[in-house]
This record gives sequence, C-alpha cells and structure tokens, in this order.
Amino acid sequence: MKIRFPFSMPLFLAGIIFSMFFAGTAMSATFEVDTPAGGFTVLGTCDPLVINDCSLEDAIVLANKDAIEDDIIFNMVGFFPFWTINISAPLVITEPVTIDGYNGPWTAQPNTVPAPGLTDAVLSITIDGSGLKAGESCFDLNLAVPADPANDFITIKGFVINNCPDNGISIAGENSVIQGNYIGTDRLGLAAVPNGGHGIFMSRASYCQIGGENPEDRNVISGNTLSGIRAMDGVNGVAIAGNLVGLDKTGNAALGNGEFGIRIGDHKLGTMSGNIIGNNGSDVGNGKRNFVAGNGFDGIYVSGAIVTRVFGFVQVRNNFMGTDLSGTVAIPNTRDGLLMVAAQGVQVEENLISGNTGNGISVNGDDGAFPMNPSSLLRIYSNKIGTDAAGTAPLGNGGAGVLLHNGTVNCFIGEATIAGSGNLIAHNTGAGIVILEENVLFPTSDNEVSMNAIYGNGSIGIDLASDGVTANDLNDADTGVNYLQNFPVIESVSYAGGNTTINASLHSEPSKLNYTVEFFTNDAADPSGYGEGQTYLGAVTGVNLDVGGNASIPFVVAGDYSGKHITATATDNTHNTSEFGPMTAVDLSITKTAGAATANQRDNVTFSVTVSNTAGPVGASGVKVTDLVGGGFTYVSNSVTAGTYNSVTGVWDVGNLAFGASETLTINTYVNSCGNLANTASITGGPFDSVTADNTATATVTVACPPIAGGRPEGGSTGTSWNDSSDTDLPASDRDKNTEADPSVDSAESESTDEETDNTFVPLPESSPKYCHNYIFSPENASAVNRYELTKMMMELTCHQLPADMPEGEKSFTDYPRKTYDNESLNGMVAAMYYANDVGIIGGYPDGTLRPFEPVNFAEASKIVYMSMNVTEEQYTSAFSRLTFNFFGTEWYVKYYIFLLDLTGWTEINPAETLTATDAQKITDYLLEKYPV
Repeated sequence: MKIRFPFSMPLFLAGIIFSMFFAGTAMSATFEVDTPAGGFTVLGTCDPLVINDCSLEDAIVLANKDAIEDDIIFNMVGFFPFWTINISAPLVITEPVTIDGYNGPWTAQPNTVPAPGLTDAVLSITIDGSGLKAGESCFDLNLAVPADPANDFITIKGFVINNCPDNGISIAGENSVIQGNYIGTDRLGLAAVPNGGHGIFMSRASYCQIGGENPEDRNVISGNTLSGIRAMDGVNGVAIAGNLVGLDKTGNAALGNGEFGIRIGDHKLGTMSGNIIGNNGSDVGNGKRNFVAGNGFDGIYVSGAIVTRVFGFVQVRNNFMGTDLSGTVAIPNTRDGLLMVAAQGVQVEENLISGNTGNGISVNGDDGAFPMNPSSLLRIYSNKIGTDAAGTAPLGNGGAGVLLHNGTVNCFIGEATIAGSGNLIAHNTGAGIVILEENVLFPTSDNEVSMNAIYGNGSIGIDLASDGVTANDLNDADTGVNYLQNFPVIESVSYAGGNTTINASLHSEPSKLNYTVEFFTNDAADPSGYGEGQTYLGAVTGVNLDVGGNASIPFVVAGDYSGKHITATATDNTHNTSEFGPMTAVDLSITKTAGAATANQRDNVTFSVTVSNTAGPVGASGVKVTDLVGGGFTYVSNSVTAGTYNSVTGVWDVGNLAFGASETLTINTYVNSCGNLANTASITGGPFDSVTADNTATATVTVACPPIAGGRPEGGSTGTSWNDSSDTDLPASDRDKNTEADPSVDSAESESTDEETDNTFVPLPESSPKYCHNYIFSPENASAVNRYELTKMMMELTCHQLPADMPEGEKSFTDYPRKTYDNESLNGMVAAMYYANDVGIIGGYPDGTLRPFEPVNFAEASKIVYMSMNVTEEQYTSAFSRLTFNFFGTEWYVKYYIFLLDLTGWTEINPAETLTATDAQKITDYLLEKYPV
C-alpha cells in the first residue's frame, strides 16, 4: 500500500493515520520531496506535515530502510516550475523504489507522441552532478536481492541527468528500470550537457530495462563523453527499447555520444546472454525501436561469447542505425552501424543500418584484446543495409554492407532453411558483403550467404578476400575465406510456356556432397561481369558432383526472365558460400561487308554493317555503333533498319536490340583513293558485354592505283592511300560539298590547262630567293617527313628568318589557333607555320585546320617547294605529254607536280606517297644543282 498525504488533510487526522501505518508492520510508503535543495535537510523526516523537510537525498535514505517498494514524488509549492537539484553525493539506491519526476511538478509531462518521435515531453527536474567528486556517478543503483523479483524494481523516470563526473546512472544488481529521461542533454533535449563517463553504465546487472515500448518510456541518451549505454560482461537479460541514442529529442539532428551509442559485452567467454536491443522476437510494432545515430564510434557494439544461454540469445532487432527517425536522412555513426567482436549467438534482425561512415555491419572474431574468441553463430536476417526505411532509395554506408573478418565462423547472412531471412544490401560504397581474413589465428569460414537482395553497391556483391572477383580453380583446391568456394556458371537461359529455364554448371571439390545453388536476377549488369544478386529466384539443393568435380544444374522458375541478367552462388554442405558467378549478359556482335572486294578509283562501294544480339539471353538498350567513313572513301548516302546514323560523327544510334534481333546500316561511298582501303565499324555503346572480341569488324577493298608517269630510279616508299578529295568525278549533287584537299592551296589556284608546251627548262627570275646552306633538317621520323619539317627546311634553305614569337595576323586555324603557347618548342613550331602561311608558302585544310605534324605526301610537298622557290607557270614546261592517262579534269596539284618532275627528272611519283627524309634531301640537291645562285 502506498500513501500520499495531501496538504488539505487536517493535522490531527493525518497524525492518527501516520501512527496507524508506521507503528506496526512495514508497508510501502510515498515520500514527497518538497524542496529542491541538494544534500540532506535538517530534519530529513519527509513528514507530510512539515514544509521543506524532504530533499531527494532524504527520501532515498528513507526508501532504502526496508525492502518494501516505495514511491518518491515531488511537490515544490512556491518554487520555480523548472528546478535543478545540485547533488553533493551519489544517489545510492539499494532497495525497491520508484522515483517519478513526472509525479508532482505541475509543468512536468511525459511524452505522448507514438513512435517514432519524442517531441512533447516536458521535464521539470534536472539532476546536476557538477558538485560530485571525480569518478562519481549521479545515480548508483544496486538492488542486489529483490524480495519479490517479479514486482520489486528501482525505477528512475522523468529527469534530466547531466554534469555527472562519471556516469549519469550506474547500475548493478537486478531489476532497474530507466524510463522517460534526458541523460547527457539540457532540459529541452536539444543540446549536449555531457556526463563525464557513460550515460548509463551496467556491470553485473540483470533484468534491467532501459526505455520501453510506450511513448512515455522513451529516453534521450545523447551527448555523453563516452558511450550512451555501456553494459559490461556479466550483464544478462537487459532490454534496451525505444530510446534515442546520439540524437536530440526531435530525432532529426545529431547529438552524439563520444564513443558508442550502445555497447554491451567485453569479449569474454560465457558472460552475457538474453540482452535485447529493440524488439523481442514476439514483439509487434515499432514502439521498442531504438534510434542510434550520430555517435563518435560505432552505433551499436556487441561483444562477448555466450556459452550458457540462461537468458536466451542476444538480440539486435528492429532498430535504426545511422539515420533520422524517418529512416530517409543519414545521420552517420562515425564508424560502423553495428560492430560485433568475439560475439556468439547474436541475432541481428529487421534493422535499418544505413548512412554510416564505415560499414553497415562489421564482424570481427579477434581484435587482439582476447585472441581466443572467434565470432560465431551470428544470424543476420531481414535487415535493410544501405537503403532508406522503405528499401527503395539509396542511403548507403561508406564501406561494405557487411564485413566478416578475422575468425568469423558459422555465421548466416540469410539462411537457406528460413524463408524471409534474406537481407536487402544495396547502394553501399564498397562491396555488398566482404569476407576477409587478415590473420589466421581462427579461420574465417563456414559462413552462409543466402536469399539476399544485393545490388547497386560500389563493388561486387560478395567479395571473398576483398580482392575483387576470385576466379574458379581446378577441383576448388585453393584455400582461404570460405575456402574460396567456386561459383556456378550460367550456361543458357530460355523462356517458353510461361517459365524461364536456366541451365548452370558447377565445378568444385568432388568429395563434397549436397551443394546448394541459388539463382538471382539483376535489372542491370555489373561492370565486373560478375556482380550481384538483386532478386532471389530460388535454389536447387542436394547438388552432387561427379568424379571430375562437375555437375549440371537445371532450374525452372515461373515467369519471363529472359530480359534480365542472371547469376548464381554455390554453398557447400558446411555453409561456405561462393561469390556470385558471371552474369548472363548481352553479347552484342558486329559484322561488316563490302559490296565488292575490288574496285577502281571513282567507283561507288556499298558497305553493310549488321549488329546482333544473338547470344542473349537479355535485351540490350542504348546500343550505338560507330562507323566514320574515311580512309579513301567519301560518304554519299545511307539507310538503316532501326535508329539513326550521323554521317558527320559516324555514330549509328541503334537504340534497343531485343534478344535474338539484328539491325543493319547500309552506307554508300565513293572511292577517292587507291590501294588496300579498310573501313571499320565498332560497337561503342550499350550494356555490359562479356565478349568484346566480336565488337569490331573491318571490310577491305582493293583499289587499283593507276600510274601517273614512268619509273623513279631512286626508289622510295610505296604509297598505299591517296587522300585527294578532288570532286571532279563525284556525283553532281555532292561536288559543292568538297574542296581541294591540298593543305597549301587556295580555291583560286585550282585552275587547269590542257595546252602542251616544249620541254625546255626555264631558269628562275632574279626575284627568286637566294640559298642559305646552313639549314638544319633532322626529321623525327625519317620514313615520314611532316609538314612542319619540310616547310622549315625550305624556309631555312631560302634564307627566311623564322620568327621567335607568333607573328601577328588575322587568319587562325582551329587545331592550333594563332596564340602564344606555354611550351616553348611547340610555340616555335606553330609560329613558323603561321609565318609560312602569311608569306604564301603554305595554306590550310578545307576544314580550317593547320595540321603541322601530319606526314606530307608528294602532292603537298610539290606545292611547298614550288611556293618556296617563287616559281611561276611560265618558268617550266608543263609536260602533259608525259602523263599516261587522262586526269579526268585537272587535279589541284598538277602544276606543282609537273614542276617537281621537271626538277628531279623522276619518272614515277605517286602524289599520295609519303615523303621520306631521303626524298626531301634529294629535292634540295636538285634545287641547288638546277638553280645555282
């Protein structure tokens, strides 16, 4: 029976009743704190008939006198509605009592907002521990042996607890309940007022409850110097539910504890069990969900092996780690969302673990502190790791979704025998799951990964040894994490009659039996070609291998998955799961044919380019093919069976290409050169293609090169292409699209003549340049002189003073604009070319480029030599009679070319042949011989 004495009761009646209840058998009592003073009052009697005689310390001393559960309430008539108790010694409680800060002060109000949220609680009483000695906690609870374990508790509710030198609340013994408090914050729950140690510290404590499922039970445990909640070894049967740990009271802003949000255990063997963070397995709803975010280390840290499970497994269930209350905004814990070290028998289920700076979940069997304890028997089921609460939007962790390493054995990330146990692991920066062994004191093996949805992560879905894709090996003889179990290979996929049939193969260790092969689909291919498993399709169990270690695995699933990327994993009979095998991906291929294998100059040649998706089994989107006509061919027209072709860029935008489909591009061209002319098409866009050898195709046409004159006894290289783009024989509709290709001729210089003259050589006029014999000619490539090298040689030979800086002028070329370049050597070369252009020795290409470093052919060289020598047409014989075929109109270079024939006496020169260093030197020798000055 609990008695409260109201001030309206007549004094004599109160005295009679007081004598009746306290003179005989001990009964529960209610002590009413009526002063905010710290320490003990003069009387300390908590007499309801006496004003200001009952401090909080007085009431606790009285409550500790018997084992009957008492109540401590508050009635501070005349005091300010928000008040602080500055305690001078720890509040030590050893017997059952409920201290209710909501019961008494007229402004106090427990939270009424259902989960999630803690927004309307009003706390009137602050317990300020700034007057305590170093190392002292504000509350020290130790109910060693409750007389009635089912009903006797120490309950602390409705307080702001801050400025304690050590912990806000320290708990030992049994049956402590902490509810509806702000621990480590200000009165509003919005700013940190830290306790010097942990918010709540438990050691050798059992059957304790921190928070609860009701709105009024929720604690804010944030801003503390160390962890929000710390439970040492020997703590059993503790329930931590419905709290905000590392957040302010709104749940939308970080107010982190300096270390962990919640930490339980200390790696030691057989010292804790039955602790529940969040829901128990039988709980329904989200009232017990903890929100653990914004903390300086990991969100939740569980360690300690469990051998005797008197209290049951440790459970971490239905919590949010790393987000706000809505589960849509990241409020990262600075390291991992959940860390488990040397832990056994922990069930991690139905949590949202997203937005953390490190891994979502990290499991370590040996961190060096207690090197004899592995982590084992962990069940990681039905969590969302890297997404928002709905599982639809990215909210990735900064590392892997799940990391198992250093002695993690017999753990289950999803379990094949438990329906619905698979996790959603997506959008994390690292791999979906990493299984890693950095030391070998304990193996990291026998870890099953089953029925999960793993996709959209920054690396592959399952990474054994954290080194990317681990290739299969003969008889699976390699060792390492999960024994580097070989993965299955998808051999074929087909759809018919409403079902998709998948045929897979597995090569592994022949002696093992009863493999399980799981199949998955993906909307998109992984860049690795192996990747992840977005949607679980099902499994084939009991797969046995033949003596060679091989098995064929047919699998039929209802529905059409022919447009998906399909992959699989294999798990052996001791639960070692492989990486994902290679995805069935689009295998696009391309072919190219020419309408004729041989042709003549001025012929039309048609090319056909066909792109196919015949290897399947999935459709391809965004397919692009590039075929830029050139290399001796000129584009005329095209047609396509799908998409569009851009003749300027050469890109054929095919679009979608269904499984089994092919599309064709036809290009009509005009042959403008000779030799073995090749034209190539390549697949340059589309989904991941696992076979790239068939992504390029080339068609070659042999075009006869007609001789222009007789032989050249000095020899030289044989030209194989002629980049003349004279449009004389082009179709009339295309002639206006082409200009002369000579880089040093203007359109006005393309005049022609058919008259024959005598073969008399005419000396140059007095206006021709004099020679300077100290020119330097050292081409970078002796077999291919470029335009700059020949131009420089001729200008130095004819005594031009090359500029040190870029000459002034209006004309500028697009590839090398007229400007000063930072590279001194390049600047000098380009300046020399601009000078040559300004004085009329060279010109530019029709497309507005200068191309100083492009190899020069004889047609271009003849123009450069001609213009350097200041020659006019009247000064040489135009020996048209020496030409062996009709030029079908006069080519732009004819007058320069004939000048070169007259100069050198050579009888055969291919205008498209590249000039060599030997050729250039011979030309200067002939100049010095025939035009001596």
